[in-house]
Order: sequence, then C-alpha cells, then structure tokens
Amino acid sequence: MTESNLENKHSPFKREHRLESESRVHVPVIDSNVLFNGGNEITIRHEGALYRLRITKNGKLIMNK
Repeated sequence: MTESNLENKHSPFKREHRLESESRVHVPVIDSNVLFNGGNEITIRHEGALYRLRITKNGKLIMNK
C-alpha cells in the first residue's frame, strides 16, 4: 500500500504520529471493525507462523500462536 493510500480520508488506515528520539515516526492505524469485518477472530501469518487474534467477551484483544 502506498503512502498516498494511507492518507486517503476514505481509507481504513489513519496516520498517527509519535515522538521517538525527537523524530516523528508514522504508524498506520487500522480500525478493528475493518480488520475483523464483523467477526471476532482473524488469523495473521507472520514469517510463516500463524497467529490467532480474537476479541474476547469483554472487548479485549488476545493473540495466540
């Protein structure tokens, strides 16, 4: 995804800034509603391993390998 897509006001990605050693770092933010698409669990593949990310009954996020 290009940086211009991250700035699109209709995109689920939002730009956040945080100060780190006096330099700004841009971190994309993805709304959990977009990520979960109405469900309460997704699977994320990272470096060949699968991780389960789910929303608990209390609305917390839990990730398990």
